[in-house]
Amino acid sequence: MTLEEEGAYIRLLCYCWKHGSIPSDLQKIASLIGKGASTTLATNVVTMFQPDPNDNSRLVHDRLAEEKIKQDAWRQKSSEGGKKSAETRKKLKNSNEKGQPPFNHPSTTLQPPCQPNSNSSVFSLQSSSSKENTSLSLPSVETANPKKIKKTFSDSEACYKLAKYLNQKIVSDLNQNFKQPDLQVWSRQIDMLLRLDGNKTNGDGTVDKNEVKAVIDWLYTDDGQAKFWRRQVLSGSGLREKYPKLVIMMREYEQRNQPD
Repeated sequence: MTLEEEGAYIRLLCYCWKHGSIPSDLQKIASLIGKGASTTLATNVVTMFQPDPNDNSRLVHDRLAEEKIKQDAWRQKSSEGGKKSAETRKKLKNSNEKGQPPFNHPSTTLQPPCQPNSNSSVFSLQSSSSKENTSLSLPSVETANPKKIKKTFSDSEACYKLAKYLNQKIVSDLNQNFKQPDLQVWSRQIDMLLRLDGNKTNGDGTVDKNEVKAVIDWLYTDDGQAKFWRRQVLSGSGLREKYPKLVIMMREYEQRNQPD
């Protein structure tokens, strides 16, 4: 993806964020991009969007829609929390104005202390109890909340090999101007991709390690989409997050480049 295409893509993302979709007509898309944009430029960028299932004349962006849903849910949750907090403050204020102890708080009225005879059994029991309490100790944090032991992946496991392979590709592409990552962290994400994310791609419950390697190889081809997305996949978590879309684009690329 060229700088011109990236700029056009960002403009369309901004419009899609505000309006929920963009028109599918190339002339209208070029007009949205602005500055004398051609339909050729619009054709190259429009591949990043998907058809609107409810309107054939519009295009949507799945990832953008997911982020918008997350933000709407967060705003709704924050609003509900603010309303509950306001109700609590109002009840507390009303109880103070009536001269009553605040709700959910113990009474502030002082009670006279018990003053038993020093020879009484009550005094001896209290003294014994207080001595026993002073010898009690709370369990340590490590005993109460033991840390979960994380698995360490060996260099012979598929997820570690793929994490190392992705890192090598990134370093080679960025001319080694890339901070050395924790390959165990990357391996953990790729391990979950292989074991848990199959239903998001091929539907059989797992992801084939050879397919993951093929996706990494595609990211570093001369394909326009691959040039853009390789900059978005700079970690194991980035690969796992964007994998379903990357697989689709890789397969489309393979279909376009099949020999006649």
